[in-house]
Amino acid sequence: SLAQGACTEQKTQATLGTLAVWDREARVSISSRTLCRAVSLVQVQSSEVFEILTSKAIGIGQLLQTLNLRPNFVLHDAGRNSDGGLWRAYSLVCDGILTCSIREDFSPDAWDINSPE
Repeated sequence: SLAQGACTEQKTQATLGTLAVWDREARVSISSRTLCRAVSLVQVQSSEVFEILTSKAIGIGQLLQTLNLRPNFVLHDAGRNSDGGLWRAYSLVCDGILTCSIREDFSPDAWDINSPE
């Protein structure tokens, strides 16, 4: 079956030099099994990005592809959760346009392609 995603977001207070800040949470699932949960803080400095994010629901990857942006990837840390799943914390940075601080938590069986659905 196909992977599906669900995303929730909340706009929060912007800081100096930033047009808007969003707290986002996305989940990637197959059937009823969640493979990954990503929590993001998205800081927008570009009016073009602000317009897109306020006019339609769009994922971070889709936004970057739409605008043909190639962010700098900075891995801050990674490890294992108490349940054996993996996590990583990283940033995607497009100077003067957009900064995304992301933490992803993967289920312990996220890469087990033989597990039952």
